[in-house]
Amino acid sequence: MQVQYVGEEEIDTGRGLIRAKHFVRLQRHAGDRRRVEIWLAQALGWMPVRLRQTEPDGTQIDLVYRSTEGQ
Repeated sequence: MQVQYVGEEEIDTGRGLIRAKHFVRLQRHAGDRRRVEIWLAQALGWMPVRLRQTEPDGTQIDLVYRSTEGQ
């Protein structure tokens, strides 16, 4: 999978903002309209703090980090 760096953003986790690096997956082939984005937080050991997949029909799956287990 090839990705492109988009930039740094602050992600609202519901428990505060976390600074993260935003990446987007590049097209796998001509006409590939599925978009996959990931945000990685250095402060959390490069753990994903957000993952968003957008399907060609516009449907989105958006997962956001809320806390470490047990907190």
